[in-house]
Amino acid sequence: MISQPALRCHNCGTLEHHYHDDDGRLWLWCGKCKHRWRWHSDTPLHLFKPPVHADHIRRVVLAFPDVTPPGWEDRAEPRPGPAPSARDALVSPPPVELAQIDVQKPWQGTIAKKPWHYRATAVIPHRNTPEHLELCLQFLAQQSEPPYVMIIDTGSDDESLARVHALRSESVEVHQIACHATEEYADTVCYAMDLAMSACRTEYLWCLHSDCFIINRNLLAELLARSEGGQRPAIGYESSSANKHAVCRGMVSHACTLLHMPAMRRLDVTWSRAGLAERAQAAAQTVIFDPEMSLNYRLRERGIEPLILGPEGTQGVERDANRVHLRSGTLTADALKAMPNSHPSAHHVAVLAELRALVSENTILRSQPKPLGR
Repeated sequence: MISQPALRCHNCGTLEHHYHDDDGRLWLWCGKCKHRWRWHSDTPLHLFKPPVHADHIRRVVLAFPDVTPPGWEDRAEPRPGPAPSARDALVSPPPVELAQIDVQKPWQGTIAKKPWHYRATAVIPHRNTPEHLELCLQFLAQQSEPPYVMIIDTGSDDESLARVHALRSESVEVHQIACHATEEYADTVCYAMDLAMSACRTEYLWCLHSDCFIINRNLLAELLARSEGGQRPAIGYESSSANKHAVCRGMVSHACTLLHMPAMRRLDVTWSRAGLAERAQAAAQTVIFDPEMSLNYRLRERGIEPLILGPEGTQGVERDANRVHLRSGTLTADALKAMPNSHPSAHHVAVLAELRALVSENTILRSQPKPLGR
């Protein structure tokens, strides 16, 4: 065996190589990682693992000009490597071509359709219900007025979080709020909604939740039309708190509510529960604490009356022509994780199966052109 130190192993990077003839073929070995590949007398280098790289072949060719067949570059057929997983693609994204970046405004990224090119942003707070979230996004993708999407995770475990990150795309961005602890159960939802209002780059913010499935494919377009250019700055279903407290009647829910962001910024609207508690204490008032209450009290203080689409219940499954809402979906998921031997209700399982069939049917119908009438 003869040492050939002029080559570098592309598997481990060491300069030490060995080679020998075996039945008329040239075998190359790395003395460090024992990686090997072979060279036929009439074809270019064939690598077994990892895939072949032309620059590596070129270095070998320069080292062995006597056995290099003419035209090897034209006949080289590199084997493609395995496609990276969604998680690997996030950790090691492909390099960005400099031509894609606006050198004057590099912070605007490389995607062709920017977030501010959409009319509305759909924000989806999420925790530990990736199967719901994936289904929610499938329904949103069928909207006649497609929204830009912000997923804001509020504390999922590692397994669920990996599935959330895999949903990232040019029209879907993922944010994460990972608090060690909060005073109240709904605080992280309030944090997520304040983040969404701050990061919203469109005229409208569509407040959703991972357990709210939009089955009306024209709903966003209809809500935008009913907003009348911001004359109706808040549109949504009535808060479930109205079922218990008369003062909450006419207030919107935190799921399936459209907000006109120029108006929200002008009115200094916030979702902060702590801020609401401090304002109530200063005014010696008694207020109701739910995720959407700070938003609603501020709208009421500013004289804004939301447009109510309909009532919202307190439990179970809500269903109408616009959406299917699995009430307390996140709370149920947390309970299931805390009790490993427990299972979701048969009704919830049946509803999810029905929704999956519905989104699949809508996808098929949308992909097939309708026949023209006479």
